[in-house]
Amino acid sequence: FCSDKRLKQSVETIPSPLKSILNFDVVEFDWNKNLNSADYIYFEKKNKLHSIGLIAQNIRQYYPEVIEVMSSGYYRINYPKLNAVLVEGIKEQQVFIEDIEQQLIELENKLK
Repeated sequence: FCSDKRLKQSVETIPSPLKSILNFDVVEFDWNKNLNSADYIYFEKKNKLHSIGLIAQNIRQYYPEVIEVMSSGYYRINYPKLNAVLVEGIKEQQVFIEDIEQQLIELENKLK
């Protein structure tokens, strides 16, 4: 999809993404045989059945817009959309860091 601003309306920044991001569970898992058989065989041959990642159902609770339902009925995460949420979370966290840095400077100046 196109990212051009001229194609969008009602543009708003996502409010407080960090709170939701902190609830994302990064998990270790082993692929099971419900996976597409060609993919399962590929991962098995490459000794890559063990992996890490996110669970779509968990992310869906917070950002259903980034979840797609495949023709098989399984959920998948649209990572480019999720990346936008993560960028905004980083920006929010940076504001906290800068506030803490300023408080530290003020405390150091009081101790001088």
